[in-house]
Amino acid sequence: AAARLAWARSLAARGATDAAARVLETQLAESPNMVDVLDALAEVLAAQGRWKGVVRTLRRLFALEIDPIRRADRALAIGEVHARKFDDPRGAAGWFKRAVELDPGRLRATWRLLEEARRAPEGEVPVEHVDDAVDRAIAALRGRVTEQPGAPEPLANLARLLRQRGLSDACFLVCATLDYLGAADAPMKAFYEARRERVALDFARPLSAELRDELLVHPHERGAARALFDAFSLVLTELLADRVPQGVPRLSRRSFAPWQADFRSLAGGLGLDDVELWNAGRSTEPVRALYLPQPALAVAARLLEGRIDASQAFALGHRVEGLRAGRLLFERHGVERVAACVGRMAEELSPGIMAGAAVGEALPPDLEGRLLDRARRLPRRLKLQLDTLAADARLRRGLDFGRLAQGVAATRDRAGLLCCGDLRTALDQVIFADEAAAEAARGTPDGLRAALDRSPAAHQLLAFALGPQLERLRQVLGLAVS
Repeated sequence: AAARLAWARSLAARGATDAAARVLETQLAESPNMVDVLDALAEVLAAQGRWKGVVRTLRRLFALEIDPIRRADRALAIGEVHARKFDDPRGAAGWFKRAVELDPGRLRATWRLLEEARRAPEGEVPVEHVDDAVDRAIAALRGRVTEQPGAPEPLANLARLLRQRGLSDACFLVCATLDYLGAADAPMKAFYEARRERVALDFARPLSAELRDELLVHPHERGAARALFDAFSLVLTELLADRVPQGVPRLSRRSFAPWQADFRSLAGGLGLDDVELWNAGRSTEPVRALYLPQPALAVAARLLEGRIDASQAFALGHRVEGLRAGRLLFERHGVERVAACVGRMAEELSPGIMAGAAVGEALPPDLEGRLLDRARRLPRRLKLQLDTLAADARLRRGLDFGRLAQGVAATRDRAGLLCCGDLRTALDQVIFADEAAAEAARGTPDGLRAALDRSPAAHQLLAFALGPQLERLRQVLGLAVS
């Protein structure tokens, strides 16, 4: 077989294509599934201009291939023959569609499908087939850009496909990323700038608990540690409550009404409309989140005198989300202290529940005494819930409060982005809160890409912004641009 294949190629190289084809067909009569021989025959038939024979041979190769990538190669080749030699846009589109199904990341197949669909008479290439192929390519590209969110080429391709699909809001977020990185071409920059001013800071409807858990919450903020923390969050916010700073009055409903209206819309949109507001006067800290033990914000007077802009909306969304069910305690007291408080109360109610889990630092005796006293007075139903958790060893192994704290921080960044609506602003806030990332940024595109590599928080936030979750959230909550 090898000798015949070499002889056929030698004949073809000398222009004796008829003789080469006979040699190859003789070999295929004996061994019909030899891929190398079929490849050589397709080349010889193409040299002769026998395109129907080329397609028959390529279809045999398509049927023989097992690897999806190789099958996609064959489908793409067949599609090109239909397009360029048969002037058959419908047939070409069908094969390009197969190539996309087999290898959604093969963007050449997607672009060629779109070209042939435009060239075909109206109705010949079903719109739903084109949309399905584009959706597959978008999903594949989103996977790539979430792993390497600072790479301009896949981002640019993603923006083009999203716009082709009519997904304006998702395209807006990708164009914002390209503009931030200094990699947007003129049409993408114009698309972003034309819609940037339309970004609204208020919600058409509030974020439900179900939607928050499904789309906003970071995966690390799930599981047994969260369930255990939530069980004791009210007690923790009471026992670890802050004191109102001296000279800070509570805001009346009538004072600074425009700012308060903006804030109530924002906090209500996040589903947290019970946050108290206090006037922090000339405080150097613009916004301080507190548990009194009820959730509260102390806001500097210079902010209250204006309206909420994008950067303030990010900061407020970030802090309001932190006030949800005691989440701020991780930032205020540290993971070790919070884990120790939860662990001592849980052990008091259900001995053995913390077996094998990190229990945090030693607690001051007075705090430990108050924790245990409150734990003993908690409802019996909570003890039953903890006993169920303690009986499940798999769940107990998930009691990682460090991981939970990381998830809480990421969710707070996501809430800030959701509220401010401007990805550039959100990334700036996250990057420049990280010393190493801020030093790397230096205000240049290359520096910003380096900053994304150095800041896991910024990397995670950008991956969230470029994925389908934020797009759906913005649509459901009435925040999307058109």
